[in-house]
Parts: sequence; C-alpha cells; structure tokens
Amino acid sequence: MTVAFLVAAMAAATASAQTHLTLQEALDRALQVNNTVERSRAEVNVQDENRRLLLSQVLPDSYNIGYQDQRCLVVDRVNGQRVSRLPELRAALDKPVNGFHVIEFVQSDSLRKMVLLAGDPEREATTRVLKRYGINEPLHFAPETEK
Repeated sequence: MTVAFLVAAMAAATASAQTHLTLQEALDRALQVNNTVERSRAEVNVQDENRRLLLSQVLPDSYNIGYQDQRCLVVDRVNGQRVSRLPELRAALDKPVNGFHVIEFVQSDSLRKMVLLAGDPEREATTRVLKRYGINEPLHFAPETEK
C-alpha cells in the first residue's frame, strides 16, 4: 500500500513538473526533441542508402547462357539507373539501352555486368522459363509497406 502511494505521488510530481516549464526550459526541451527527430531522420536515410537488391539465382535458358551459374550478386544499376527497390528495378527494365538490358553489380570477385537482349528474345525466353519451371507470372511485386 505504501509503495503504491509513493509511486502515485512520484508520478503526480513528475506530471506537475512537466506542465510548469519556464520559457527557457520549454525551448531547451523543444531543441532536444528536434535533435532527436533529426537523428531519427538521418538513421532512416542511412537505412535507405544501405538497401540493396540481390540477384539470387539465374534460371537456365539459352537466352541467358553463360550466366546460369551466377548467384547472390548485389545489383547496383539496371540500364544505367541505380536501383535499390523493386519498383525502381521494374521501371529500369522498361528502358533498355540500345536494345539490351544491362545489369551492373557492385564490385566483387565475381561478375560485374550482365548484358541481355531486350524485346522479342526476352519475351520468348520469359515464356519458355515460365513454362519450364511452372511459374504463373513473369513479375510479381508485393506492394511496399509504408514506413
């Protein structure tokens, strides 16, 4: 009973202290909150900068012969556009460069670039791969969730 009363009294005193601020205390507190918000925004920006797309596997087909053993490559650019999210990838794939899709990877000990024909050869290969591997749709992007 005494502990509950003491906790309640402390909470009431804290609440009372928070409601009676001098102008300087209010400005200091506002500055502190603003700095916290700015730090949080900076952390979100760092997370966005660190976001990467990964080419996990290449499904073998005559269209991509030579690339079928490539795995776990971090994508940097597609058709000259930096990509870090799936919607950016989709948009970049709509803009081939001189009839080719150029997929560039971050520097590593492995492959630096894939170059694949766009247009009819791409569509024909997509149809073959979907049928061969029992895949229902060529692209499926789940909607991004709000932060």
